[in-house]
Amino acid sequence: MKGPQKFKSDDIGDFIIRRHDGTPPFMFCNAIDDACMQVTHALRGEDHLTNTPKQLLILRALGLVPPQYGHVSLILGRDGSPLSKRNGSRSIKELREEGFLPIAIINYLSRLGHYYENPHFMELEKLTEFFSLKALSVSPARFDLDHLLHWQREAIAHASLDVLGAWCHKKIENLVPKEQITDFMMAIKGNILFPQEAEQWAHIIFDDQLILNEEEKQILQAAGKLFFQEALTLLPSHKENFKSLSEALSQKTKKKGKELFLPLRILLTGKKHGPDMMSLCHLLGESRMRKRIEAACELC
Repeated sequence: MKGPQKFKSDDIGDFIIRRHDGTPPFMFCNAIDDACMQVTHALRGEDHLTNTPKQLLILRALGLVPPQYGHVSLILGRDGSPLSKRNGSRSIKELREEGFLPIAIINYLSRLGHYYENPHFMELEKLTEFFSLKALSVSPARFDLDHLLHWQREAIAHASLDVLGAWCHKKIENLVPKEQITDFMMAIKGNILFPQEAEQWAHIIFDDQLILNEEEKQILQAAGKLFFQEALTLLPSHKENFKSLSEALSQKTKKKGKELFLPLRILLTGKKHGPDMMSLCHLLGESRMRKRIEAACELC
């Protein structure tokens, strides 16, 4: 990665191979372990570059075959300083606990300091196939949370519904009926990044009552009681078919666009943005839709 490296033996000096308590240091054990395991290539951070000539001397003195060493640039924080907790460093355990999918992390890490001609999401097999030592950068890579979140979004978009259901299982198992889990995941997959967001949508869809903030209440009140009364009247004819219900309501009230759809979305989901309303209404069902429209009438 950095080309051939040369060190003067006179500059290396003496180094420790056994501590005063009789234990060997990591540098000594690491070199012998790699040789005994017949490791052919050892790729590591450039911070180990100065250890390499010492380890080569150890292996030569012991008559062991050294691996071919390569040193890659370090990963820095977004601000260009060494990666630390302060500027984004996380362990794999922490990323897993936060809800990042393994393939999202792999797609991101594969591109940190490495170039792929294909900029799109790839499965592990393809990432492996197109990995090349020649594509490793000599400049330090910078950790960027926004890029990691991009690959999380891509991983969710490419994941099967079964995988997503298992991913969210602990968060939604007591909220979403088993027979609706597939439809639920299909409806929300484009609007979540982590299992806790799936949990939030499960509460929104399947809880008996919605919690609205003051802004949302004001939007419903501005729509007027007559708007929701008309929706109640039309509901039995259109049921969970949001498209036909909204079209019929538009004809009755002469409202269109945001004036029509925003209060409908808020009264049914408590949110100004979210998944496709056709899919959500299918999950809500006519009975729950009726209760929420009635609640909007009472609010006005």
